[in-house]
Amino acid sequence: MANIITINDQNWKTYAQPPSGQGMGLVPRDFVKHPQGYLMCAKPFDLPLFTDEQIQAGIVAQEANKSSLQHIRDIAANGSRVPSFDQNGQGYCWAYSSTCAAFLARAAAGLPYVRLSAHKVGCFVKGYRDQGGWNAQSVDHIANEGVPSDAFWPAKSMSRSNDTPEMRANAALHKITEWMDLADGGADLKRQLATALLSDMPTAVDFNWWSHSVCAVRLISWNPFKIRIWNSWSDSWSDAGMGDLEGSRAIPNGAIAVRVVVPSVV
Repeated sequence: MANIITINDQNWKTYAQPPSGQGMGLVPRDFVKHPQGYLMCAKPFDLPLFTDEQIQAGIVAQEANKSSLQHIRDIAANGSRVPSFDQNGQGYCWAYSSTCAAFLARAAAGLPYVRLSAHKVGCFVKGYRDQGGWNAQSVDHIANEGVPSDAFWPAKSMSRSNDTPEMRANAALHKITEWMDLADGGADLKRQLATALLSDMPTAVDFNWWSHSVCAVRLISWNPFKIRIWNSWSDSWSDAGMGDLEGSRAIPNGAIAVRVVVPSVV
């Protein structure tokens, strides 16, 4: 990925605004009102945390085996790379980050390729208004109602006519049954995120500095801390929609990892 964007403490202001035609929309989560584990569907992170040695070995193993979520994306569309999602200028990044994580969790579980429609999540949670939010809001909706294929809710559509019994039935096939809510910052979150990514658990990550939510797909390095993200600004951003965040810019202000998906085949 020679042309991939790396965002760090020196250049982050350059990327603080989205490219023309795209949007952000993150509303920072209030961890006092909405503490870690406040969602019934998302318990606090409880996996054994990787040690420094395990993290380094995991990074090497994922690259050698081509087994990271990034590598899974490259073949998940029936052997081809999955096109990036496109939030189409609406402030629904917080719905796309979670939908992208749900999609990758299905792919990692070996389930068939189904292109999910994040706009349905944003429309339902916000009453068809173009409004911001945070990833836990979309996680709650996907856990309870699911997210449909874009055959039932066309990509980028905000039309109420998409709400049919058939769409709701299809959405229910694509629920997440177990998520894990990471710590609200600091060293604990950093190690939890590393453990999740090295366990092939896609993670929706919110960044207050960016006013944006994306999906973390890979740990590139531990020191310096660098993660690869999958954005919802189409394939035209960075390298096929994927970029790197490094140092403090890689530490999210809220993160929820996918653990178990409904094993549907459509």
